[in-house]
Amino acid sequence: MNPLARLRSTLAGPFAPRALFALALACVVFLGWSRASFREARGDEGTFLAMTRSLVRDADLAFDARDLARAEATEPRPSLILQRSGGGVAYSKPVLYPLWSAPFVALFGPWGMLVANVAALVAALALARAALVARFGAADAEWLLFTFAGAGVLPAFAGWRMTEALQLALALAAVALTLLPPGDGKGIARAGAPLVGGLLAGLLVSLREPNALVAAAIVAGAWVGGGRRRALRVAAGAAAGYLLALALTWGLTGAANPYKAPRSSFDATTGYPVGESAERALARFGDDDALATSSLGALPDDFDLRRSGYSALYFLVGRHSGALAYFPGAMLLFLVALARPRARAAVAVGGFAALALFYLVWIPSNYFGGETFLANRYALAGLPLALAAVSRPVRRRTLAVAWLVAAVAAGSAIASVVFVAPFDRSIHSHVHAGLFRALPYESNASHLEGRTDRYWS
Repeated sequence: MNPLARLRSTLAGPFAPRALFALALACVVFLGWSRASFREARGDEGTFLAMTRSLVRDADLAFDARDLARAEATEPRPSLILQRSGGGVAYSKPVLYPLWSAPFVALFGPWGMLVANVAALVAALALARAALVARFGAADAEWLLFTFAGAGVLPAFAGWRMTEALQLALALAAVALTLLPPGDGKGIARAGAPLVGGLLAGLLVSLREPNALVAAAIVAGAWVGGGRRRALRVAAGAAAGYLLALALTWGLTGAANPYKAPRSSFDATTGYPVGESAERALARFGDDDALATSSLGALPDDFDLRRSGYSALYFLVGRHSGALAYFPGAMLLFLVALARPRARAAVAVGGFAALALFYLVWIPSNYFGGETFLANRYALAGLPLALAAVSRPVRRRTLAVAWLVAAVAAGSAIASVVFVAPFDRSIHSHVHAGLFRALPYESNASHLEGRTDRYWS
């Protein structure tokens, strides 16, 4: 067999996409292990860690003397987001993630939340593979799936002990189950998939309210691809999933929506609303619902089209958050769908665009989710819609573009991290040298580690 024929044979089989995905995982592990921030509780991680431990040890999410003792025994003292309810004080974050991760923490201890993240993502990838194989065949399905998941930083989100990995898994599984054509398969694949997919979409909304835009796109895609009855099943499942999450939240915290309850953050400086510092700390609780998406109007009072326009540029090519640099696999699939416009592709691309637009309009200075994350965590839930947008197999040479971008980005990141390791071990150390320096700095961002090179005023 001549070399060209051997190359074609390799690309046609399952080895190449799996090998590329394994290489991407190796890069993620290397970069993650070289950063001190992955070994610390950053941002909301402290609250989710405390919630999970409270479920494992106390079987509740109330913040009481036992939780205070654990907080005071932790160094440094954690920053916790708590809410006041009729029953006292409780943790004030979505309960679904700690409920999912608690059994893993009970089994695996400190590594339990990372194991829970990996388990959720692996299960979602397996569902997505089954759905794509049913549509395109095994070879094309694996190229699509592994390009989506591996050409970029998606695997890295398993390293954060927060809801992001679970959001990505729920969105991917929901898209996969609603992708199955009506009548294909047996049992759940025939009748139950729309309901289960909708249920997962409803749970996804409970983790972050703007994800309702993704759920709406999934319902609309089910209508376009399978008709009204299929869409109604998906919608019914989504409603049931969201109501289930509300009921669980109410039962465990005393409020149906953690973002609607009087809430505040507490740490060693403020004291905690239990124990000796309780009286002073309790005064920090507010009584408004300004953080709830459901309370927003049509436009923010301080809407600035110019600022949102700059953020849209950074959303695509920003140094710390640009989707084309950090999610090239998913973005390539969206571009392919736009090149071959069909109704399902329009719905999928529109759903992702609507999610992006929400954050660009409402939080233009923090549309990406803060300084403790890579890339754009707020966009994660919309990325699996890229798989729904693809209506036919994508040529290998086209997919190679995403892998080339990912390879260049990974090589630059590794070189930067190795070069600056003695000086900076932060989560954004990969942008200090190499090709990321050529990308525009998010000059209007309010939450970037170091907050250097800011020019917006």
